[in-house]
Amino acid sequence: CSYMDAGGKGVGPDGPKTLCTACSARFRSGYASKPTQNEDGQFVCDNCKRAFDTIGALGGHRRFCDGGNWRCGWCSCPYDRTSGKGPGPDGPKTLCHACSSRFRAGHLAPPQRNEEGKFVCEDCSRTFETMGALGGHKRFCDGGAWRCGWCECSIEECHGKGPGPKGPKTLCSACSARFRAGHTAPPPRNEEGQYLCTTCGRGFDLIGALGGHKRFCDAGDWRCAWCECSYMDAGGKGVGPDGPKTLCTACSARFRSGYASKPTQNEDGQFVCDNCKRAFDTIGALGGHRRFCDGGNWRCGWCSCPYDRTSGKGPGPDGPKTLCHACSSRFRAGHLAPPQRNEEGKFVCEDCSRTFETMGALGGHKRFCDGGAWRCGWCECSIEECHGKGPGPKGPKTLCSACSARFRAGHTAPPPRNEEGQYLCTTCGRGFDLIGALGGHKRFCDAGDWRCAWCECSYMDAG
Repeated sequence: CSYMDAGGKGVGPDGPKTLCTACSARFRSGYASKPTQNEDGQFVCDNCKRAFDTIGALGGHRRFCDGGNWRCGWCSCPYDRTSGKGPGPDGPKTLCHACSSRFRAGHLAPPQRNEEGKFVCEDCSRTFETMGALGGHKRFCDGGAWRCGWCECSIEECHGKGPGPKGPKTLCSACSARFRAGHTAPPPRNEEGQYLCTTCGRGFDLIGALGGHKRFCDAGDWRCAWCECSYMDAGGKGVGPDGPKTLCTACSARFRSGYASKPTQNEDGQFVCDNCKRAFDTIGALGGHRRFCDGGNWRCGWCSCPYDRTSGKGPGPDGPKTLCHACSSRFRAGHLAPPQRNEEGKFVCEDCSRTFETMGALGGHKRFCDGGAWRCGWCECSIEECHGKGPGPKGPKTLCSACSARFRAGHTAPPPRNEEGQYLCTTCGRGFDLIGALGGHKRFCDAGDWRCAWCECSYMDAG
């Protein structure tokens, strides 16, 4: 294996750093050669003949390998299908973890199995694939015979049991909640078997759903005094001019803001904004719009953009909230006027004449603009061709990031180039188009002399 596949080097029969870490561990354990390999090149376990792609995987397997012969004395499962071994009637580590738990609970034999080999519950005859699944089921099994005294649901159809008029655990959780609330019988049902609300007559499939409905039921008669929406359409009730819980939450918020009536509605029944005449289907949508509505008349004092095309308003030379967010940032930076525009209306950078659609894009560009004149002192690349600037022999930010890394490593000049302009490795003579690529190569370059002690591959072939 190559060094990249091995993760490290170790001692071997031919000296230090001649074997990979996995082979070296095998050598230190007393082996004199690598393990047997099959026709596909996989390493074979001597005990169970299982094949592995790497020696490391084989070594991890050998720690727990039992030749594949161990079986649980009861369920006959192999070791790799259980979470551990435990004591049984024939001694320690003769049963799997699940069977051993059953043995310690007092059982002297495994549970019954059907023709398909599944484990059968003795109480309810339900089948399970594994002993563990059967054990989890047995904790709560009631033989499938329990039914709620009111709604007759089984334990699997409810969320638990609770007290009822005939004693503890005689009702399901929903019926028990009804019983504890003072009821002495289940609610009436319709022809379809649904539970009926005695207030509004609405039917529900479950008592739990009926109980949730009863908390807020008003028989469907309540209407908001302003918008006439029902309780189901509103998010709640609130105070109004006629008293508490007379308006929906949206109308109540409008009332608390000082309004004495609902907003104007158009012919389609939509609510109209008094400032910009925009229509909304609900009062809540209108209220959200009113928080920021300016009638559609506001424009930035510099770039003339409307409010819906900016992320906010800010101060300018004419006062607060007179500029958009981007122009206000320019104003706070010391500028007294907007940037220049070309014939197409685009914003022009004063340094490099590059154009941008928006003021924000121009502002982001200005943070790093150098007028396009900067070049690396060694490789002469521009700022757009590198990943940043760094210190060099002539001061800070005089080299690109790759050349600066070379300078900080102790070099005083760029590497030599060949006729094609490629940077040459002084160790092996290989050429690279970029200094960064050369730097990455130099970290592992061994001049092409290294060979693997076993397969004799070079470092370039090994990776």
